This record gives sequence, C-alpha cells and structure tokens, in this order.
Amino acid sequence: MKRVISFYFIVSLLLVKPWIPVVARAETEGGTVQVGPGKKLTLEEESAISRSAVKILLHIAQAREAIHHKDLDVAREALRKSMMRIEVIKSKLPTVKAKDLISVARIHLSYESAGDVLPDLMPIYGSLNALEGLVSVETARDHVRKAEQNLRESMEKEAQKELLLAGEALIDTETDLPLDNAANFIVAAYGHLLVNEPEKADTELKAAEKAVRIVGISIYSPLFNAGRVLHDSWEKSLAGRFGEAKMDLQEARGYLVEEFGQGYAAFQGQVQDLLKDTEAVLDRVEQGGEKTASHIKGLERKAKALYKRSSEYAIAGLEETDEGSKPKAELIEAKMHIAYADIYHSTMVDEEKAEAEMEQAESYLEKACEQVSEQTRTKIETVRANLVYLKKHRQKADNSIHLRYEEMSQELSRIIQNL
Repeated sequence: MKRVISFYFIVSLLLVKPWIPVVARAETEGGTVQVGPGKKLTLEEESAISRSAVKILLHIAQAREAIHHKDLDVAREALRKSMMRIEVIKSKLPTVKAKDLISVARIHLSYESAGDVLPDLMPIYGSLNALEGLVSVETARDHVRKAEQNLRESMEKEAQKELLLAGEALIDTETDLPLDNAANFIVAAYGHLLVNEPEKADTELKAAEKAVRIVGISIYSPLFNAGRVLHDSWEKSLAGRFGEAKMDLQEARGYLVEEFGQGYAAFQGQVQDLLKDTEAVLDRVEQGGEKTASHIKGLERKAKALYKRSSEYAIAGLEETDEGSKPKAELIEAKMHIAYADIYHSTMVDEEKAEAEMEQAESYLEKACEQVSEQTRTKIETVRANLVYLKKHRQKADNSIHLRYEEMSQELSRIIQNL
C-alpha cells in the first residue's frame, strides 16, 4: 500500500511543480512585498500571510465541494491554486534566501568540482548571519562548516549530505511546518484525484485544512507576539537602551496575560511561569547589568519553545490530554523540555534547572519508547543517549553543547513527523 501512495505522490508532484512559481517578490492582495535577508515581517505583511491562508482554505473548500459533486477537473484546478498560494506565503519567509543559496550550492555540486563550489558558501554564511535572532541558525551554520571541510577534502557526497541537513535545519516553525504539512496533504489529494479516488482525496484535504488554519491564526497568537516583542527587548538591552527594553517587556507581559487562561492546565502553568519570570526581569531591567540581556534572551527563547509546543500539538491533531496515551504527545513534551534545558544551560546559566529539565525530557522519551515500533524505539534511544551524555557533561559551556541540543530537537521533529 505504501508503494502505491508513494507513486501517487511522485506523479502528482511532477504535475504540480510546473505551476509553482519561483518568486523573489510575492504578490498579495495588498500589492507586492519585497523580502530581504533577515528581514522581519511587518504587521502589513503578516496580515497578507493571513489573507493568503484564508484563500488557501477557500480553494480547498472549493475542491472538496467539487469532489462532492463529482467534478474532479474543477477540484484539481482548485488544488493547483491552493498550492500556488502556499508558495506565495513561503516566498515571504525570512529563511527563503538562505535555503535557495544552499540549494544552488547543492545543484552546482552535482556537476562541478568541489573546489568550484567552495565560493558558493560565502553568500550562504552571509545569509545565515542576516537571519541571526529571527530563527535558529547555529545548526545550519555548523552543517555548512562541515560541508566546507568536506569540499576542501574533495568529499563531494559528504558535502551534499551536510548541505541537505543545513537546509532542513532552517525551519520557521510558525509557518514552515504547517505549510509543508498542508502541501503534502494537498499533493496526496491531487494524486488520489488522478486515479479517481475522491473519498481518499477528501480525507487528505480535511487534514490540509487543519494545517492551513494554524498558519492563519499563528500571527495573532499572543504567545507568538510575546516572543517577537521579547526579541526587540533583548536587542535594546544589548545596546544599553534599558528604558526602551522595559517598555517592550511590559508589552510582552500584556501578551502573556492575554495568553494565560487558554489551553489545558499544563500549558497554563508554563505560561504562568514565563509571566512570573518576565515580571521579575521587569523589576530590575533599568538597573542594567551583565545578566539582563541574557535573561531577556532566555525569556524570548522560552516563549518560542512554548509556541512551538502548542503548534506541534495542533499540527499533529492532538490535545494535551493525549499526553501519556500517544507517543507523538510524549515526544512533543520531551522536545519542549530539551529546549528549556538548552535555555537554562546556554543562555540563563542555571545548571540546577537545566538538569531538572533534562530529567523531565528523559522521562517523556522513556514513555514514548513503550508505545512505538522497534525501529522508532532505536531512534528515540539514540536521542536519549545524547541527553544522558549532556547530563554528564553539563558543566561544559561551549557551542558544541548547544548544537547537541539542537540536533536532538531536529531528530525528534523527524520522528514525530514519521509516526
């Protein structure tokens, strides 16, 4: 059965690809949005993304209606339009330039010598530097460095692998993950329509709708906006503008108050803890000091980790009440605690809390192992072994430790997607 679905996917992707536009400037209902490297989305651009998400939902609804009336040609045309809208959104993401440059290097490596491809890496490094602070780039940069070393040693296959991993590491969680999921569902639906399986296509489109809704509402999430404002506060604190940093912290506090009360008890508890931490920094931010900026950065990273957690639950179609009963939920929880351990370890320098988060993560990994196949269990155990290593070497404070945390999170994301 898996081989048949795979065939549908490949055939439909070949049909879809010609009408996915390659764009540097994204056309929206409100005009054209120019996207440069490292550029944050403005409120106007975010609104355009939200409108595009609504349009995607409209096209999917039209496709499902056409399926209901057995007009499969109309359904396929609606799906073509929905995929074009997805590409419009993805073209506006800040990571698009870096990903494209990495793809250029990979393509060149397929027919040029290692030495000829080395110059391609310089603009990649530049684009990653421009993304600093917007998305996590440490893991991607590490893979590019390894690719560079492989190219200098004429190890083309190894360099290809590292460049592939570098591109995969550049994930803008708020939009990339749900959009990729939606695209996969739509392409699968298109494949089912090609072989006259409308009911299966409709099932795929139901799942696509859920993923697109996450994109449409994410930019209005108080937790998402709290993370964005905390980043602004961190930048101002680095520049010594502590009065302005305090104003941003107050705004972030307002977003967290708005978020508190939503979701289940465990989520409310995490938001409440973040709110308390924010208020504690607010009380002393104007005094400045060496730790102020790192504490604000820690708050930003916590907000993003919490947002990722809630997004991943939604993408997986889970509720927090599924914790303890479904392996995906256990792995999502483990991933959040690993992120928190990294924050306490590498940003806020609180070893006691870092260890407590590691223990929490390990307990969730153990629970997940009880509910999965032997092959998946082996992958989870590899993550757990890395976690045990970090617990033993948690006094070490160099960038290699942070990269280990990042690699564990990436591997858990892959496992979650494949469950």
